Amino acid sequence: MDWISKYSEVDNAFGEVIASTHENFTVRAYKPWYENTPEYGSIIVVNCEQLLIIGLVYGSKMETEPGFPTPILLKRMRKDIERDFAGIMDNIMDVYNALSIGFYSNQTIFQRRPPRKPIIHDPAFIPSREFIREFYFSTGSLRVDYLPTLFRSLSSPIPLLEAHFTYISQYLEEEEVLEFIKGVIKPFQELDMENEAIIVKRIASKNLLKS
Repeated sequence: MDWISKYSEVDNAFGEVIASTHENFTVRAYKPWYENTPEYGSIIVVNCEQLLIIGLVYGSKMETEPGFPTPILLKRMRKDIERDFAGIMDNIMDVYNALSIGFYSNQTIFQRRPPRKPIIHDPAFIPSREFIREFYFSTGSLRVDYLPTLFRSLSSPIPLLEAHFTYISQYLEEEEVLEFIKGVIKPFQELDMENEAIIVKRIASKNLLKS
């Protein structure tokens, strides 16, 4: 599968990059509704033309654009707002912060910092089940080399890990869950991060086995 071509239809994007560094990036969604946007702890991809940058959503917020007044109270359900107040959300910023945890280039997925940062206005997509599984199993066996990045980049990664492992559970076959729980400690042990390995295995066990 040529994933760059797959994620080149901008009509299928949920938003576009509005800020970036080599470590993380921010995406503004086109529409704020849940069916159009990613969950906390989920994976997203940005098409940078030469490569796809893979991000893990670690935060989001919604606010009015600078210079616009505070929203008035409407006393409506969402479906009624869409029907009765067309365009009212145009000046609302729904933004998502993501850590860069990998990239896709030359038909290969890498679980490390990408060599480039996204450019402002690059489109962002919610990836398919097939892409998520390839992210983890593209070599034929489980890889989670990106997990130590969460401890190095965030002051409190545990809530994110809890959400992330729950998110991952929907993409794993039943027989893969135990393999995943055992495999999460490997990248930490390779970096002599034994305490973090214990924490991650405990969180993975709790959130994958209950899902």
